[in-house]
Amino acid sequence: MKKSCSGLGLPGMKVTVTIAVKPSGKVRSVTPVGSRAGSSLGRCVVKAAKRARFPKTRAGASYTTSFSL
Repeated sequence: MKKSCSGLGLPGMKVTVTIAVKPSGKVRSVTPVGSRAGSSLGRCVVKAAKRARFPKTRAGASYTTSFSL
């Protein structure tokens, strides 16, 4: 994440996202939260987070997490 989005913000900046995960472990959706939601940095983090994979579950899951530059 740091590498692909680092040119869009300053070191230490954070972007918080909510990630909804399908039972298969693939990301269903990523929603940015807070002041950077509509920014270029926020969009970059969303794009990168959509490539993540999680362990398989019976019902899927939802996570809210922050990414820092």
